[in-house]
Amino acid sequence: MAETHLSTSNFKSRFWLTLLAFVFGLVVIDFAFATFIEANASSAYRQAIGSKSSFQNKDTYDIWIMGDSLAADGIVPSVLEAETGQKTYNWGINASSPFEWEILGRDLERRAVFPKIVVIGCNPHMFIKRPNDGPFVPPAIQAPDLQMDLMRGSVERADLSAILASGRKKLLWKGSIAQWTQGRDDQLPRTFDFDNGFVRGHLGMKTPPRQMNDALRFDAKNAQFQSDAFEKLVALCARNNARIALVKVPIHPVQLAVDLKDVATLVHYQKTINAVTTKYRCKTFEGQAESNSTQYSDADFTDAIHLSNRGADKFSLDLGRWLRVTWP
Repeated sequence: MAETHLSTSNFKSRFWLTLLAFVFGLVVIDFAFATFIEANASSAYRQAIGSKSSFQNKDTYDIWIMGDSLAADGIVPSVLEAETGQKTYNWGINASSPFEWEILGRDLERRAVFPKIVVIGCNPHMFIKRPNDGPFVPPAIQAPDLQMDLMRGSVERADLSAILASGRKKLLWKGSIAQWTQGRDDQLPRTFDFDNGFVRGHLGMKTPPRQMNDALRFDAKNAQFQSDAFEKLVALCARNNARIALVKVPIHPVQLAVDLKDVATLVHYQKTINAVTTKYRCKTFEGQAESNSTQYSDADFTDAIHLSNRGADKFSLDLGRWLRVTWP
């Protein structure tokens, strides 16, 4: 009996030691792969992260710009400053959604003086995006508990890859591996300048772009999750006595024609924007609808949905004039 008991005890010990060694090995491999991916990341990643490094917690800004890559690439702080006379910072972050914006807003509320005006770049696709504790957002957030909120939210929305360090950088995989195997980086120019969170170096196209087929499908549950996060962000701004501008950045007509066919997404978007605008007394600015005097050409876009620097300057001039009139 004693030998049997000892044998069973040894088996259990070996089992747990083997399991712990296996888990430890996975963690080491995961972090090694994540480090490799980041080391070989494209200039798009380096620019997106580097563009926010100029922000100092004690700096006081009159205007913050928030949103995804459309806002990050489409709204120029220096142009808004010239038109409004108000110091501006662009907090737009590539590959982000309202879920991440709200967490970023809470982080900034803790460590910076809230601005007089918050400009939120809006587009219908922001409500069909999945939460993405991905490559661009985490470095912008300082509070550890809010960094954990990013991970928890992704896991809750069934993105189990968020529990892995490499999984949280999944948007970098393709570009980083191509950079390592082929030694090239053709996503963005290597030479760029930063303008209060905005990256200069995005050139326009010479020919019309192809439409971008978004693989995401309208999911009512996820859309409501993102809408709730969006309203929390707006409520956060209102609680800090900021004036709120919901701004729709222009996209290329090729893509606009495609998006207009996505009825479910458009209906949800408009319903949410109308409700939030009424409840929190936001102002709205439709880039292509209200900037009728501004004509955009292929050279004003880098692809079907992002403005080039030239296009961003045009749009920002119209937006700056509108802000000056709306809130003198």
